[in-house]
Amino acid sequence: MYIFLILVVVVLYFIFRDRGQQIFSSHGGARAKLDERYAVGEIDDETYLKMKSNLNERR
Repeated sequence: MYIFLILVVVVLYFIFRDRGQQIFSSHGGARAKLDERYAVGEIDDETYLKMKSNLNERR
């Protein structure tokens, strides 16, 4: 009985741990894409700063 309970707790831990990492990494990925677009000249200074500000507000 206790082994089953421990197994359920361990499985739930790994499920929620992975979801938390995905949530936090999604902002970093968006920022990296924004930086890349700016670096190659796809967007101008004003657009970059505005979009960067929007990303920082969502954190």
